[in-house]
Amino acid sequence: MRLETSIRYYVFLSVVAGILVLVMVFPGSSGPPEVTFGTRAVIGGAFIASCLLGISMALKPAWLRRVTKQAGHGSSSAGEEGTRRRRQGHHPDCEHFMGHTVRIGGRVLCGGCTGLLLGSVVSIVGAASYMFLSLNESRAVLLTILGAGLFIVSLCLVEIRIPAREKSVHLMSNMFLVAGFLLVVTSVLELTGDALFGLVAVVLSFLWLDTRIQMSGWRHSEICGSCPETCKAY
Repeated sequence: MRLETSIRYYVFLSVVAGILVLVMVFPGSSGPPEVTFGTRAVIGGAFIASCLLGISMALKPAWLRRVTKQAGHGSSSAGEEGTRRRRQGHHPDCEHFMGHTVRIGGRVLCGGCTGLLLGSVVSIVGAASYMFLSLNESRAVLLTILGAGLFIVSLCLVEIRIPAREKSVHLMSNMFLVAGFLLVVTSVLELTGDALFGLVAVVLSFLWLDTRIQMSGWRHSEICGSCPETCKAY
């Protein structure tokens, strides 16, 4: 499957996932159902486990690639003249990828992975708090929270297509992406009161995350493809 076709497929599925979320919460009763602590604990625990998986991937992405036998951000390859690009933050040490990395404590790190790690940590705290403190909001407020979550996820997917972006924007986008997942999951559970729908929302969050990863890989290939240098890394 060509890369462009694959990306369109992922984007289509992501849009369908958003529609599915809306179908799950509409129609509904005039007031939100009561959600028990046990139900919140199951969904909150599933979300926290997902965040821990995301943190492990951000800290050491190679372990998942070995299990799934997938390529990472790209493997260095020799150019026509046998040159190789040194990597920093698993990105080529190239001016075209400067916006994809951040420097923290003297180390160059991947901006996307760092953002996902920070967003996951914050969202774990939020999910743990939700397990013990129900939202107890009206249906209108919960729908607003759901809309905000879907909007954030959409913006974070679109952000990857910005030609020239600040490092801080890239990092914050990935942080807010995980926060958007949390808003969607908790609001779906509160609106439906059904643990199954909550788990579906968690699974759909993985789809949105994978879509962003695929779009990021596409962007990397575009950058390398449009560069006249022979040291192609993607």
